[in-house]
Amino acid sequence: EHSNIARTYQVMYKHVCVDEAQDLNKAQYELIKVFCGDKIKSVLMVGDPNQMIYGFNGSKDYFEKDFVDDFLPQSFTLKENYRSTKAVIDLANKIKPNSQIKHKMAFPGCAKIQPCIDEEVEANWIILGLKSLLDAKEHNEIEGQITLSKMVVIGRNKFVFNKLEEKLIENDIPYYFNKGERQAEPESLFGKILDYAIRLKLNPKDWIDGKRLCSILKVKQPKQWNENNLLEKWSNSVRASNLPLTEIQYYLLQEINSLNQEEPNIRKFCKKLEDKLKEYKTENLNEPEQNELALSLQELAIFLKRWTSFKGKGLGSTLKAFRNAMTLGKLDTDIQGQGVTLSTVHTMKGLEKDIVFLIGMCDGVFPDYRATSPKDLNEEQNNAFVAVTRARRWLYISYPQNRMMPWGNNKYHIISRFFSTLPTSPLINN
Repeated sequence: EHSNIARTYQVMYKHVCVDEAQDLNKAQYELIKVFCGDKIKSVLMVGDPNQMIYGFNGSKDYFEKDFVDDFLPQSFTLKENYRSTKAVIDLANKIKPNSQIKHKMAFPGCAKIQPCIDEEVEANWIILGLKSLLDAKEHNEIEGQITLSKMVVIGRNKFVFNKLEEKLIENDIPYYFNKGERQAEPESLFGKILDYAIRLKLNPKDWIDGKRLCSILKVKQPKQWNENNLLEKWSNSVRASNLPLTEIQYYLLQEINSLNQEEPNIRKFCKKLEDKLKEYKTENLNEPEQNELALSLQELAIFLKRWTSFKGKGLGSTLKAFRNAMTLGKLDTDIQGQGVTLSTVHTMKGLEKDIVFLIGMCDGVFPDYRATSPKDLNEEQNNAFVAVTRARRWLYISYPQNRMMPWGNNKYHIISRFFSTLPTSPLINN
């Protein structure tokens, strides 16, 4: 809207490079257009459609279609992989056929798929792998000494690390979460409502988060963002809706609406919500609803853990102080950068390690159970491609055939469909 500002930049710069261009959303793409205007003609977009994994942020193929029409560029396809070994590239080409070309000087490397009886066995297998690699100390395919800093464990979401964290602590193996993992955005509908509704509770004029909450609740936006009873109104609308686990979403909005901002009893709040979630009879729920219930319980546990950390650090006692502490990252883990890295696919994007473990690679987790449309499944396939290509030398993939759900039942899983056609190692059960 301020063309004089654009002209200032157009005088300062002659060239613009946009990296990770496959993840541009509409707002970002439009900004590039007005930034360049009709003055800056030297624009370089660097992107890989096989790595487009930010659909939830509105990313589309602007750099493949709109960019071609708006800037009339030359196109260069770069398929030779200088990062990874031949074994890793072969696996990447199984996920995205003909996407990578092996460099003739690349090391052979290795890519192994290991099924495990359950999550505990899987965690123990990774611990054994970490120790064996450290004991080896060196290898001609690894530059320098083999250390934990050259290893990463990647998962589709942060919850697949729970059992592994226990085992890492038991075995005195240092680890840290990649930046942003502790404060990652909630994934379940319950977790999103919990997050946005508390923001709106603290500031009824917060129309930005309010609109997001309206969108996920599928309710009509108010004409003015200054009412104090919006959560009460919406809870009644939600109760008559077809949202997943409708009753708990209604109850959640009611409980947030009644929270005392100055002295919130978060422990009691969480206990009531946990009890309400556990009232659901899992045998009466379909598989997506069971997965949603499990994720809701896990995210509620994280919320309570953050409150405990907030109180333990003496950062305050009000709901506003708690929310501010989360926003400012004051509840993040204190140790960063020491030991083996734990990371989700999204926060590992653009990074690489010599040795990569992919954990929890079973259907329903990877791809995510909510990915049902062709578009969503294609993005999940991109996620798998990104995860595999983080490996420079060696890649180890594992999955549990049985996962313990939060209500105590075991659930059987098969390997991710993205790897189902590949040979696996003999099953580990102890």
